[in-house]
Parts: sequence; C-alpha cells; structure tokens
Amino acid sequence: MLRTCVEGFLKDSDIFERLVSSIELNVLSMLLMPGEDDARDVLEFGFTTLEQKYMSFLYFLEKPAYLEGVHESCIIKSQECIHFVEVKWHGSTHRLFFHKPKILEALSKTYLDVLYEIDGASQEDKLNSLLSAVKALYTEAKHQQQLEHYGLSYLWSQRLYLSWLIFAVGSAINILLLHYYYRDEHNTLRIGYTDFDDDGVANEVQSAIQGLIVVHIVVTLIMSILFITVRMPANYKSKMQTGHTFAESLLYSIADPIPWWYLLQVAFSVLGYLYDPIFCVIIMLEWVLLNNTTRNLLKAVYYPLRQLFATLMMLVITIHIFSGMYFSIFSHDVQANHVGKIAELFDSLKLALSYGLRGEYGVDHELHPTLGSRMILDLAFYFVVIAILRHIFFAIIVETFGQLREMNNERTEKLHNSCFMCGIVRHDFEKAGLATSFHHHRETVHSVENYVGFIFAILEQPPHEDLGIEMHIRRCIDNMDISWIPIGLESFYGAIRQNRAKENKNIKAAESLTLARVPSGGHPTLTAQPSSNAERATEDTALVQMPSKAGQSEGSDDISELVQAVQNIASQLSAMTARLDSIENLSREPGVRQAGDTPAAMLAPIKRTKNALSRVQEPVARLQLQGPSEAALLAQLPSFGSPNIRAASPLGLRGATGSSSRDNTSYVDDETKYIND
Repeated sequence: MLRTCVEGFLKDSDIFERLVSSIELNVLSMLLMPGEDDARDVLEFGFTTLEQKYMSFLYFLEKPAYLEGVHESCIIKSQECIHFVEVKWHGSTHRLFFHKPKILEALSKTYLDVLYEIDGASQEDKLNSLLSAVKALYTEAKHQQQLEHYGLSYLWSQRLYLSWLIFAVGSAINILLLHYYYRDEHNTLRIGYTDFDDDGVANEVQSAIQGLIVVHIVVTLIMSILFITVRMPANYKSKMQTGHTFAESLLYSIADPIPWWYLLQVAFSVLGYLYDPIFCVIIMLEWVLLNNTTRNLLKAVYYPLRQLFATLMMLVITIHIFSGMYFSIFSHDVQANHVGKIAELFDSLKLALSYGLRGEYGVDHELHPTLGSRMILDLAFYFVVIAILRHIFFAIIVETFGQLREMNNERTEKLHNSCFMCGIVRHDFEKAGLATSFHHHRETVHSVENYVGFIFAILEQPPHEDLGIEMHIRRCIDNMDISWIPIGLESFYGAIRQNRAKENKNIKAAESLTLARVPSGGHPTLTAQPSSNAERATEDTALVQMPSKAGQSEGSDDISELVQAVQNIASQLSAMTARLDSIENLSREPGVRQAGDTPAAMLAPIKRTKNALSRVQEPVARLQLQGPSEAALLAQLPSFGSPNIRAASPLGLRGATGSSSRDNTSYVDDETKYIND
C-alpha cells in the first residue's frame, strides 16, 4: 500500500512528503525486518517476499534516515540484491527499485556478452532485439528450473567450461597422434616410435589415446544432451510465444547447428575409438565455438553465401566454355597434357577445373606449350577466369570479413562511449556537466544487467501483485513495446532535471542554516532557485517587487508612492546581496554538503541569482540618483524584465498609449513572484 501511495509522484513533492511523513517508517522497520537473532541468516538465505518489497520501498525513498531501524546485515544483503532501473511512465522518468530474482542464477555468466553483441540500425531496433533476446533468456531459464532435479541446470550454466574441456582433450589426442602415429615399412598404420619397436610404449600410448577418446565421448554426449533438452525446447517455446506456428517453431529449434555439431563429434569419436584414431582430428574445430575471430571467418563465408554461389556458378560455366573450346579446337594440345589421356569432354572439364582454377597461370601450363594461335585462348582464360572471376570470389569473402571486423570495432566503440540502453554518447553527457560520471550512468543507472533483472522480476511476479507502473511495463513486454525505456534526450533531460532538483535541495539546506546565523532584518526571504521550469526560463530577466498598493488618487500621490517604493527596493536588494554572500560562504563548508555533492553544484543557482540581482540593482541606483518620476521610471523600464512582461504591464502600455498615470504603480504589483518568494 505504501508503494502504491507514492507511485508516480516525484521526489520532494508535497504529496510525496505528506504520505511519507504520516507513517513512522523506523517503527515499521522494526516490526517487519529480521532482528539481531535472525539477521545472520539474512546473509545466507536472503529476504522473504514481504521483506523484499519493503526494502525496495525504502530504497525508493532514497533517504538514509529511513534505514536506521534496519539491521546492518540487512543493509549489506540489500546492497547485493536490490537494484534499480529508470522507466518512462506518463511522460516522465521514474526510478524503480526491485529485488534481484533468484531465476537469474540459472543463466550462464556469459549471457551479457551475447546481449552486448546486439546491434541495430537505430536505438529502437537495438532495444527491440534486446527485449526479444531477454524474453528468450527468460524462457530458457524457466525451462532450466524444471530440469533442476535432474542436475542439468547446473551443467548448463557450466557449458563454457565443458567446451574448453572438449577442446583440451581433443588437443591432447591430436598431439599424441602427431608424435606417435606413423606408417611402417609394410604400409601399415601403427602407434609408437618410428625408430624402434617397443610394444610396451606402443600399448601405453594407445591406451592413453583410447582413454582420452572415451573422455571426449562422455563430455560431448553430455553437451549434446544439454542442448537437446535445454536449448531446443527453449527455442521452440520462445518462438511459440512470439506468435509463430508449430511448424515454424519446430523447424527453428531443429535447425540449431550446435546440437548437431556435438552429435557429429560423438560419432567421429566413436569411429576413432573403434576403427582409426585419425577421425579425432575433426575435434579441433571446437575452437570455432570458443573464439570470436574464428566465428567471424565462418560468417564471412556464410553471410554472402548467395553471392559466392552465384560467382562460383559463373566460374564453372565459364570454365566449361573454355574446356569445350580446348577439347574441340586444340585437341592435339589437350592430349599432350602432363596428367593423362583426355578422351571425353567431361575429362577436359575436370582438367580445366582442377588445374586451371587452382593453378597460378591457368590451364595452359598442363597442356602442350605453344605460342601459336592458342595463345589468344590462353590469355582470355587467364584474364576472365583467373584475374577476374576467381579474384571476385575471394574478394567477396575478404570484404565481408573486413566489414564484420569493422562492425565489431564500431560495436566495441559504442559500448565504451555510449549508453547501451538510452543511446546517449559520452560527449553529450559530459557536455551537460552533470554531477555523476558517464561510467556511473552506463554501469549503474542504465545497467543492462539491471534491466535484464527487472524484466525477469516483472515476469516472475504474479500479475495480481503489480502496481500501476508494473502493469504498464508488463503489457509493454508482452506486446514487444519499448516505450517504457527512456531513449536518447528524454533520459538525458530527465537526468538534468534530477540534477537541478538536487541543487535546489542543497541550496534550501544551506539557506536554512544561514537564516540561523544571519539576521533577516525584516527583509523578505530569498529563494536561491526558482521552483518551476517557467520561473527558471525567466530567471535571467528577474523582476523586482515594489511593495506598494495601487493609489486611488492621481498626480503627486503616485509619485510619492514611487519614491517610497524605490527606497524599499534599494534596501531590500542590499540585504539580499549580503544574504547571498553568506549562503555562498556557508555552502563552501564540507559539513553542509551531502555525500556526492560538489561545491560547484551547490553554488551554481546562487551565482545565477546574484547575477539577476546585479542586473536589477543598476536601474534602481539610477532611479535613486535621478529621483523617481514618471519620466525617469519610463526611461529605466527597458532595464527590467523581458519585452513580453513589459508589454503585458500597465506601465508599458502607458508609454505607448498615453493612458492615465494612476495605473503606473500597478506594474510593480503585477511582477511580484520572484523576489517576494
């Protein structure tokens, strides 16, 4: 109920403070949270559901005083398991605290690396892909929870280490084969030494190789079972939840190549154990799954597969044309080749494909050497097949690999110099001069890990326990809507507003301490910071209150009131300037600042107010020297306020229309907000 009451209200608002101050939270903490006897168990077992929600509520208040009634061990545990995210709701950015769900423990430690590889043409596309990937991770984690009693959930989280074990065992097998596997004088493959026969050493090496093969069979079989029982069902469920048909979901889950790769390793290991250990050389391809650069090499062939196939077909067709011309026109030269007898056109095609495509100079080096009429055909074969088509084929692979490497470098650069969630670049963030660092914003405020945990917490929580904002986010997640995530300048300006609100809070605290030291002298209280955005927009055009009532008489009565008003203004301005100096000096003392604040952040609004007062003091001083008259006041009027304010004031209309002077003093009653507050 407490979380529901304060939901949607900004910090330091009247409603927020009224709700919070009406309940003794320290007493409530003593009733709800574990005592000293039970506090030790908190570090090991965590919080109950009620304790989780209450600790999240206390952290939402962001006031350390409310945590005084909570035991120290609870604070230590909460720092580990309570996180926050920023969400957009009803046009404003809110900070939500949540308890880290236990289901996150089912994920492997490398799941963030997979998410960081997500990229898109725009920030919206990247966040849509991220949301889809997180939902798939959640489905996978839920499926792992169902397999916990079989022990597969723990093995799945350790699959990276199992993959490294497979590669290590395969490397050991191949090292032994390189050193001990040879062919004897009878053309028989044997295991041992080539220099002398030692049946004892040969048996030991063969037993070691067979033992390693058995270990490899067991580990690869476990990996195959893991991917078949965990990855395939998770892929199927995630596709079904996104609206795909049964056939599409089943085909997508079966088409996953990694389970088939481990089944292939099992088959080759069995063949190596039963027939010939040379089958184990394929095990070394496990390195492809462990190294990102090697995967990019395969992607450089897989991504442009259609272009490579089209180029290869063009190569085969062109070589077939040339082989037919060689076979028909220059049959004598073809028969005099260094390979064998060419009796059929198919034999000529095989000769041109094998030696012409692989050769450095073309097929003419395998034929009878000549500088006769065949030279034109040899040159055409070299330029068309070797210099153009073959280079195009390899250039496609090289260019794709270069693009993948460039994309990887750009992704790495974006990862370090821009926020993954909101897309703000480091330069724009630091240019705003916010109190927090960009690293803190990226790693804490908009942490990808926190957003993954928050989505998991929303999906794990029963719908009937959702607050209003949580119901909204749940609907957005179900509909693949990312409007709840602050993007770009929305989050950027939200941070600026929070920083300004913090400045206001610091200045109010400094002013309250100053009022106890500096006598007010009957002068009105000075506010160092405007309380609304509209007042901030006009703070550089600060106005002065002339505390006089509009006279009912005309002529000299108005002038006498103006004289008194100018004198009051001059005395008030001098007192305000002195008070600002006191506040500024007091703000420099470390005891006034809160943790994380800087003197620059506290003094910025004070300096702005002093600049505004200095611009007002100049025309007031001139009025005192000249004597306040209607003409003098009209002459100094452009120094006050903005043109729009002057145009709206009765005194401004008097200068343009020549209306009566009885409304002159009403100008000072219309612009009373800023200095009087």
